[in-house]
Amino acid sequence: GLLTIKILLAIYFVLILGRALEETGFSDRLLRSMEGVIPDRRVSLVIPALVFGLFPVPAGAMLSAPMAEKIGNDMGISAEHKFFFNYWFRHVWEFSWPLYAGVILGSGILGIPIGSFSLKMMPLVGFTLLVGLVMLFLLLRGDFGGKKSGGRIFDFLWALWPVYLIVFLVLIVKLHFLLSLLVAVVAIFTAGKVRLRRILGVLREALEFRTFLLIISIMIFKRVLEISGAVEELPAAFLSYNIPPLLPVLVVPFIVGLLTGITNAGVGVTFPVFLTFLRADFGLVAVAYTAIMSGVFLSPVHLCLVVTREYFGAEPGKIYRLIIPPVILILLFSVLLNFIY
Repeated sequence: GLLTIKILLAIYFVLILGRALEETGFSDRLLRSMEGVIPDRRVSLVIPALVFGLFPVPAGAMLSAPMAEKIGNDMGISAEHKFFFNYWFRHVWEFSWPLYAGVILGSGILGIPIGSFSLKMMPLVGFTLLVGLVMLFLLLRGDFGGKKSGGRIFDFLWALWPVYLIVFLVLIVKLHFLLSLLVAVVAIFTAGKVRLRRILGVLREALEFRTFLLIISIMIFKRVLEISGAVEELPAAFLSYNIPPLLPVLVVPFIVGLLTGITNAGVGVTFPVFLTFLRADFGLVAVAYTAIMSGVFLSPVHLCLVVTREYFGAEPGKIYRLIIPPVILILLFSVLLNFIY
């Protein structure tokens, strides 16, 4: 359907943008500027994911994957570690960044200002970031000092101009994200003085049919779930039992997130069902949203997971051993928040 076409276009534009950044030398300049201002390459490894994580685009982890690949190769770390840190830090902002559909939809369903929703969800951003950093320094031990290139902070900030351009177009101009990506690609090619023949080559190289087939398969699976009605019936089944709301608010959103692999789908299905509980207690909102995110993190149909696992060549069993422990931690933290709010 139309949604699948939009997602395929978005991912194609993301792949073009990634190749444009490499073709024009932007990625190399950004990496060199980071080496001059960031003394530890472990931090440099996750900066691109944090920066591009501000952009709510399908399979957005692919935006930072090429840079994570270069830094990770230089560090000599495994494919699974490159995948995990790029994947984890790319999703840190999704708990509260107001450009994400899940945040917009959640605040709309609850009938509260998006600023208020985002602010109350910020502790989860901080904790998710903290968990990621702890794992970064625990799993990657050794001497990862950066090369002293004498770079300045200004050079690093200037190297991020394509990011500022996209943020400006989306937030200020209110341009559709796909069009913003397209404008950014044109600007990058123009600034890099890339010839038309090479641009056409980049457009061809970005046609990764294996990736597109994976996405089409995922969308077919989602459609099967919609037709079966299984996702919609799940909350009603739990509410038929008189049990404390914390349990169904934790379990049902997690399952929906796991089945769909999309945060806003989880919010759209579960928030209306539990609306009475959620409006009365924002702590339960934190639990429900985190449960959805946790399911999405682990979902085998999550586009970021599918596409970047393929890109890095990471083994499924090994990546799940890395993802599951921090997911459990953020779930427990959300339950703790429930008793604090």
